[in-house]
Amino acid sequence: MSTLGEAREHLEQAINRLDEAIGRRLDATGSQASGVSEETLDRLETERARLAAEFDSLRGEHAKLSDALNDAQKNYAASQVVNEAVAVRLDGVIGQLKTVLEG
Repeated sequence: MSTLGEAREHLEQAINRLDEAIGRRLDATGSQASGVSEETLDRLETERARLAAEFDSLRGEHAKLSDALNDAQKNYAASQVVNEAVAVRLDGVIGQLKTVLEG
């Protein structure tokens, strides 16, 4: 067998041993055997619940801010149209005033 083939076989055997060891560990252990106490699990679950609630709150705030931003963008676009119309009318009035004052 070539060196590459031997290395591949060796790697496959190592992976199989690792997979079996993990399986045995998971089958034989609960949270206690893995070094995690019930108190730690409870604390982590409480923290996870708090973070999930905070995430939901932030998601709601994001939705509100997104709606407000969309409204502000629409208002800005509308004000741009109004400003353009006012500028055109002012230019017209200025032109008319120049004509009157020159004449």
